[in-house]
Amino acid sequence: MVGLGCLLVVCVPKLIVVVGAQSAFGAASAIIPPALAALSLGIVGRTRFPSRVSRNESFNHGGNFAAAILAGTIGQRLGYHWIFYLVCLFALGSAAAVALIRPLEIDHAVASGGDDKDPQTEAGQSGRVIPIPDLLKRRDLITFLVSVVLFHFGNAAMLPMAGQVLAKTHPGSDIMALSACIITAQLVMIGIAAMVGGAIRRGIGRKQCFSLPLLRCLSADSYSR
Repeated sequence: MVGLGCLLVVCVPKLIVVVGAQSAFGAASAIIPPALAALSLGIVGRTRFPSRVSRNESFNHGGNFAAAILAGTIGQRLGYHWIFYLVCLFALGSAAAVALIRPLEIDHAVASGGDDKDPQTEAGQSGRVIPIPDLLKRRDLITFLVSVVLFHFGNAAMLPMAGQVLAKTHPGSDIMALSACIITAQLVMIGIAAMVGGAIRRGIGRKQCFSLPLLRCLSADSYSR
């Protein structure tokens, strides 16, 4: 979906096509992270899942870091449209990497939320499939979803808006400037992902990890006042 959408944007740069491609990107970005989480959970199990997520995120942000450098360099030298071709290559590489995972390595019951097998008996409980309407009745899940939506409303649009301002005020240098912004953010997140994974392995809970950004925001707000 991502690769095809990029090709359509380059080959048919019309408003309706671009809007459709962006919708496909949004759908893919909503599907890919849960799919990767399920794959990881099914491969390593619940006990090693937090450290695996930390490793996944470190590689994820490292890949974004490398992609930003490549995109900035290629876009500056060859033109904007080559960035879309680059994303197509990344999409093919990601699909090839997933294809290398053997299905037998995945415990599909665990990947679907079931319990890990008991190492003594090799027996496990299959996770009960929960219908979506029942999920939407869970207060904790709804609170989490609302929090994520609010976070993205406040954060996700910042970098594209900065890119638009740079393109308007510094034509010709906007690609490299935006790449520099992405590179800086990804370098920070590589360290954060590694630190959070290490903290969870040492027994520090998720609530404490989530509270650190909150404390940072409160301190920044107090300082600005």
